[in-house]
Formats: sequence, C-alpha cells, structure tokens
Amino acid sequence: ALLERNYPTGAEFLGDGGDVSFNTRGTQNWTVERLLQAHRQLEERGYVFVGYHGTFLEAAQSIVFGGVRARSQDLDAIWRGFYIAGDPELAYGYAQDQEPDARGRIRNGALLRVYVPRSSLPGFYRTGLTLAAPEAAGEVERLIGHPLPLRLDAITGPEEEGGRLETILGWPLAERTVVIPSAIPTDPRNVGGDLDPSSIPDKEQAISALPDYASQPGKPPREDLK
Repeated sequence: ALLERNYPTGAEFLGDGGDVSFNTRGTQNWTVERLLQAHRQLEERGYVFVGYHGTFLEAAQSIVFGGVRARSQDLDAIWRGFYIAGDPELAYGYAQDQEPDARGRIRNGALLRVYVPRSSLPGFYRTGLTLAAPEAAGEVERLIGHPLPLRLDAITGPEEEGGRLETILGWPLAERTVVIPSAIPTDPRNVGGDLDPSSIPDKEQAISALPDYASQPGKPPREDLK
C-alpha cells in the first residue's frame, strides 16, 4: 500500500487553463504566463526554487501530479537521492527516455522545476569537491552532521573535476518538494543533444536564481523537520 502523501504536489499550483500533460510535442497547455503564476503562488506558500530535473515523459507526469517518491538505488550512499541542477543545460541531458522502445526510439522528455519549503534551506550544503573524489563522503558527512545517505539535506558539487554543479536531495527531503513543469521545451529532433540557450524564455530565466548554500556545517536540522 502506498503511504498517503501529506505534502502538496505540483498539480495544486498549475492554475487555470487546459489540463497539463506531457508528450514529445511539449508540455500541453503550459505557458510562461501559467508558470509565472505558479511560481508566485509557490513563493507565497513559502517555497523556493532550487533547480531543474530532466526526466522521461511518464516520470514527469508522475512527479508533477503525484509528487517525488523515494526509490531504491543500487548506488554508493553518497550518490543516493533525487538529482537536480541549477543549470537547465545539465538537467536537459536527462530529459529523454532511459531506454529505447521496441523500435529503438528514444523520445525527448521534459524539464521540470523543483521547489522546496524555505524552512529546509539550512540543510543545503555545497562543496568544491567532486562527489566522485575518495574523500567526498567524509566531507559530506562532516557538512550534514550524520552518516550518509542524505536525509533532510542536500549537497551541491561539481559532477566531475571542474564540471558543472549538480545537487542531490536526500529522499526524505525530495518527498517534500513541489515540482512543476518548466517552460523550456525539449527538441524531438535533437534528443540527447545540447539545450539551445535561446529556447530559455527570458521570463523564466528571471525567476530561476538559486539560494546560497552553506559551505560549513550549520546547526543541526530542527527536530520538527524530521
């Protein structure tokens, strides 16, 4: 039996207009105006934007309407969690099918915007170490103040030496996120290709600054957030 979800989902913030759905032609009935309205509502409810998540179409539908659900991952503890990136270009690389279908096709997916309760920001940390570095696990545990995996915390660091920053949210934190569609389209003719920067709407860019994350251990998270 699925545990009842006690947190809002993106569906509650989509506003008026036709039903939002995801297909290879784009996110249906979703406009920059609807996005701006959803963003304002989220801010009023105490949520803050922390990055983009690229995924395949069915997962996008499930995450926006049902919320993020923890899943088991056959990974070292440091890598376990929900992946996002402040740079939409990095997330764009994941906005496609994970496996080809029976005919060998890989479809373009969708880019999503991830929001967390502002009260959870003290659990966001950043490190200059790439998370693949042998000493990274010890450094992350020092920052978050408990053994890995991440819980109600998040770590931001370069994906590879000198690489772009990615953020991993612990699953208990990821389950508290609200996720809505981005207005940045994916290109069915360029699956697996790079994001065309000119396809990022100016109005979306303007609402996509990230908060500052701590680079030193902070106070332990409040008990009532556990």
